[in-house]
Amino acid sequence: MILYSHTICATSTLIFIALIIDIMTRPIARISKKKTVTVSILKTLVRKLERQNAHQRNIINSQADHIIQTELMRRAVIDNHRLFEDSKEKVVELEAERIEWQEEMENMNQENLKLNEEKPTSYLYEAKNGAVPQVVKEAFAAHFYYLGRISKRENYIRWSQLEKADRKMWTEEWEKIKEVQKVQAAQGLIVLKSQIKEEVEDERKWAMVLRSRH
Repeated sequence: MILYSHTICATSTLIFIALIIDIMTRPIARISKKKTVTVSILKTLVRKLERQNAHQRNIINSQADHIIQTELMRRAVIDNHRLFEDSKEKVVELEAERIEWQEEMENMNQENLKLNEEKPTSYLYEAKNGAVPQVVKEAFAAHFYYLGRISKRENYIRWSQLEKADRKMWTEEWEKIKEVQKVQAAQGLIVLKSQIKEEVEDERKWAMVLRSRH
């Protein structure tokens, strides 16, 4: 009986101690649980703020890109308008120059056509004719010069049949004529017949080009 009483007493003591331990450990568990919940909430808030900040950064960057693109487009429009105005002025200027040049070419063409119709009678400038410039004959070699001077005479002798001294004389005279022609051409007194033909042909070609562009 005494042993049973001791057993009950020991059991009661153990139960009491267990209750005390449970009561003492409950606040610690609550505190640990509260701490875990608080950390989790803070982490969630931090992630939310980071997402909001990233979204705000994206919005700001998008707005900045839009502003930059708008400004670039505005400047491009201004530059293109300026280039267009400059181009219009250049076109007007070039058109005026083209018309002026075409008129000059037509006047020169008419003058050269008149000169081309003239039949030169001399190798050098003749003051009695008065016209300036005068179209003159041109000999490309000494024997051509000889033919132009002698071929219509009754006592005409072929160049190949001339004496060596005679051919030398005509060659020297032809060389002197060419030198004088150069001087008179530089002074604007004469124009060579061959030169007139070349200029007329060139002007006809240019006239065709101008008409095709007009």
